[in-house]
Amino acid sequence: MLQELIYTGLGASVIIRKKIAKEVKSLQKNKKLKKKDAKLFLESLEKKGKNEDKRIKKHFKKLIRETIDDLGLVSKKDLKKLEKKIKNVEDKDKVNQENVYDEIKEEKIDIEEIK
Repeated sequence: MLQELIYTGLGASVIIRKKIAKEVKSLQKNKKLKKKDAKLFLESLEKKGKNEDKRIKKHFKKLIRETIDDLGLVSKKDLKKLEKKIKNVEDKDKVNQENVYDEIKEEKIDIEEIK
């Protein structure tokens, strides 16, 4: 449904853009609109379109983030943080295991010296 809505919006914008360009050319041809003004008008429309595109993308990202939060899903960022924490714990555990091994090794040597 979302994809259909996006395609419909894009299709409508293409049709409108073509009709506006056609109308602007007609006005230019009939000397009702100067070429410079037509160019400024089309550039203005393009700028507004780009701004609207940014606004819509920002809005969709916000909606998606809220949906992810509502569903309790983790983001890539959250997953990376978790992986980093796990690696740190594993590294500390490895160091602790090595220290324990060294202590056991030293105790064996001390016990053998006593015998």
